[in-house]
Amino acid sequence: MGKELDISKFISELPEDKKKEYLKRLELCPFLAYKPHPIQEKFHKSTKRFRLFLGGNRGGKTYGGAMEAVWTATGTHPYKQVVVPNQGWVVSLDFPTSRDITQPILKQLLGGYIKKWREADKIIELTNGSTIGFKSADSGWDKFQGTKRHWIWFDEEPKHDIYMECRMRIADLKGDIWITETPMQGLSWIFDDIYEPWEQGVGDWEVIQGKTLDNPYIPRDEIENLMKEYTGQERDARLEGKFVLFAGRVYKEFERNIHVIPPFDIPSSWTRLRSIDPGINNPTACLWMAIDPDNNFYFYDEYYESERTIAENSTIIKALSGSQDISYTLIDPVYGQKRNEIEMTSVRQEYAKNGIPTLPGVKDVAAGISAVKKKLQVSEKTGKPEAYFFDTLTNTLKEISRYRWDEFRINTAEKNKKEAPKKLQDHLMDSMRWLCAAKPYYVDPQLMALTANDFTKLTKS
Repeated sequence: MGKELDISKFISELPEDKKKEYLKRLELCPFLAYKPHPIQEKFHKSTKRFRLFLGGNRGGKTYGGAMEAVWTATGTHPYKQVVVPNQGWVVSLDFPTSRDITQPILKQLLGGYIKKWREADKIIELTNGSTIGFKSADSGWDKFQGTKRHWIWFDEEPKHDIYMECRMRIADLKGDIWITETPMQGLSWIFDDIYEPWEQGVGDWEVIQGKTLDNPYIPRDEIENLMKEYTGQERDARLEGKFVLFAGRVYKEFERNIHVIPPFDIPSSWTRLRSIDPGINNPTACLWMAIDPDNNFYFYDEYYESERTIAENSTIIKALSGSQDISYTLIDPVYGQKRNEIEMTSVRQEYAKNGIPTLPGVKDVAAGISAVKKKLQVSEKTGKPEAYFFDTLTNTLKEISRYRWDEFRINTAEKNKKEAPKKLQDHLMDSMRWLCAAKPYYVDPQLMALTANDFTKLTKS
């Protein structure tokens, strides 16, 4: 939390005529004793309507979020003009968390500003007419409908549907939202929708990141004990306030600075393949791969679109391929067999009708993942991997970073991890898996062009 002043020392240094006055003010406004540490101050000074305060455990994020609520509700914000009265919500993960953490903090800080505590409604009425309601994120999105709010504070990450409902609550009044959290959910919707756009310099959000170490009011020996207790990825999340990019990832071998390269003109002699994961409501994904004479794989193009027919997808895939010599095209082995109930033809047959003959990919998921991992691994001999991705493959690179084992949590026991990947945003990962599982290799086009007679002459010479 932020610094609570050493009140006795502070008061002892005041002139006698000021002591009684300050004590009276402090009784009415306990939050006067708050002095933010530098990261909290950065959060409070932000001029953005939407703020994400990422912090390590005990880094002061919750106390900072609470003070923002107090200053806003009381109209005493030291860094911005706030109109009062106003109406806000404090949203916790569940009611026990609200009861044990956010409600006591707010009640203690507000002091004499509290006019009434409406227990049944979980609403604080302030003497200036402002109200603060306490909500639970596990009560369902429908409990957040219907009312306008000037501000909403989420203490820890809510479900996406609840966030979106709350986003509507502040629209009419052009209100503010701030989220304070320790990112224990790995690459969640907040990473996709808030953190990553902010990193790229786009979007409406400002992200403030703080570490447990940033809080100067926690004893150093206590922090050292915490650093010993947590290790690896969990320490990164709990003490550094970082989104753990490798949490539960299937392809931990993948690193952007190793595997992602700028595009280059691929020689026409290299062997080329492609792989299709069909979809209608879900995207249809196609991934192109080239193989060099050393059998390195280069993923160089992608297609990723929803709500298009097989004929439309085929036309675009063929256009993207142009005059390239594609050795063969793989397709989802399930859709390759599944038949259209009206025409009684399979998806594979439909693609063939539209000029793209295909072969079914390897159905064994574990074998496919193993094949991909083998190509991603950096060789001890060469210091290089055998798979590369052009940096233009936006969707492929997004999927590979988010491709995770099902039901993975970074604080879950090892024995509870599942052996199957999570079926979410994995269309290009399926395509990549089928390509690698096929164990293709470079084929010299000159040798392919030789006739049987030419080959006999060549081998005798």
